[in-house]
Amino acid sequence: MLPKSLRLTTLLSVLLPPRPGSRHAAPPDTDRLTSPLLEDLNLDVFRLIALQLDIRTLENLASCSHRLRDLSAPILFYYCRVNSMYGCTFPPCTIEPFVRHLVHYGSFDEPDYIDHFPRLLDRFPALKSVKIDSSECGVPWPFLKACFARPHITSITIGEDADFLEVSPFPEDQLATTSIRIAEFQYVTPPFREYRHGELRRDFDLEDALPNESRSLSAILLRMNETVERLSLPMETAPLQAMAEVSWPQLRELTLQGNYVDTAHTLLVPKFLRGVPNLRKLSILASRPSDVPRAPTLGCGESGATSAASYSVLSPHAALAELRSLTIADPDPKDDIFSTHFPHLTHLSLRDWRRYYSRNGYRRRHQPPTQQFLTATESLSILKRMCAPSLRSLELVYIADGAEDELLAYICGSFLELSQLELHRYRQDRKALVPHTRIARLLLAAKSLQVVRLNLDFQDDHGAYCPVPTVRDQWYPVFKARGWELVNILEACPRLEYLGLLYHGIPAPLWVEFHPSRCAEPRYVEECTRLSTDFEPYSNVWIQLLG
Repeated sequence: MLPKSLRLTTLLSVLLPPRPGSRHAAPPDTDRLTSPLLEDLNLDVFRLIALQLDIRTLENLASCSHRLRDLSAPILFYYCRVNSMYGCTFPPCTIEPFVRHLVHYGSFDEPDYIDHFPRLLDRFPALKSVKIDSSECGVPWPFLKACFARPHITSITIGEDADFLEVSPFPEDQLATTSIRIAEFQYVTPPFREYRHGELRRDFDLEDALPNESRSLSAILLRMNETVERLSLPMETAPLQAMAEVSWPQLRELTLQGNYVDTAHTLLVPKFLRGVPNLRKLSILASRPSDVPRAPTLGCGESGATSAASYSVLSPHAALAELRSLTIADPDPKDDIFSTHFPHLTHLSLRDWRRYYSRNGYRRRHQPPTQQFLTATESLSILKRMCAPSLRSLELVYIADGAEDELLAYICGSFLELSQLELHRYRQDRKALVPHTRIARLLLAAKSLQVVRLNLDFQDDHGAYCPVPTVRDQWYPVFKARGWELVNILEACPRLEYLGLLYHGIPAPLWVEFHPSRCAEPRYVEECTRLSTDFEPYSNVWIQLLG
């Protein structure tokens, strides 16, 4: 590898070869060529390079010259954070033209802030998206109205520490005169909302406040139905009944995350989805009470329902047929959605919610699963019903039974374009050994695999949140040995890039990568950037509650 001092010079020489007559061409009487300058790069090429750098490195690069500073400014200052606790202040005027994404922290009940916030938004002519990351008093109507009233703001995100639980009712007269034409509205609550609520020590009952949040969401969602393209909502307060009565012609991506309340609640999802024909991405991550049966996404064995006056409701076999990505937690094997022909579906996830390993850590590792997963038999029945010839990515969470070998063989033989496979396999019998080498050999039949991720619930794994160093020290070398054993088998897959094996680290699980022998070093990659994507480190209070 070239020394660091020569890498950029070499890169520039390739991207900018000196041309005769240019200011970098050598004099006629010499053969030496002057090195090209970074400032001479095409703007698009410079942007691609800059986007690969971390902020600190880009800051250092931008300080090298005025030209590099000007080129880097749109990337360095696209993102701006403001905090109401510092009062009615504004960011430096020199960065304002570049800000496209604004993140707001702090409460909206600061003195004079109701007048300051609209003026703050007007300072950013290129602003496209606003995220309200925290607000103890919730997100009142005047601040939402300020965002809605500016047509260049097309995306609004409500962070995990902001909500609509305590806000005053939105005024109907102002709602009627406010045009809400945004393309994206994201409001996803924390995975353990009840614990987070307790951690913040808020002095009201969460269950009592949920209807107020649902009314607030209904007031604004039903006025953006004609333009919104991406929606993320909490399952427990999403006004699905009202949403099913209007059309959503532009909606392409939908995420519902949280908890079902009762059996009647589970029936609202099919009613809504059958009137949304243009979805490309659907994610339903919802847990249910123990006395509530599995929730179907499109119903079970129904031929369709009567339509609302303003739009037609599609049959189960036509609804959602244009999906590219489908994620369902705790799916019902009898769901009509699995009888749909998906010619364009590239990603399928049949998973758990919340993650089993996040609720059953070190102290519960010997207890049988209490969550209801798909069995291998049920998973096989679902996949056999599906028609998804373009599938490239599959995630499956299941409890092993006698159909496991047939399940893995079916996956490898039926999805010929499959490049990424993620399996979370659990044991009902906690004393059973995991046949990890047999599983790996069964996967060899999938010649197209590039990435394999396995969470095999090993019998000697200490599980999540293990606080005992000696136990962790005993498992770690065994974990590494099994990872090498698995990748040595799987490297017979000609396209394999790496095997990811789930390791229950501190503070969160992460995917440790084992690369085949044909790959360059390092073949063992253990970095915090590989943290499980749907898992965030918990505070000590949460760990105690989960323990």
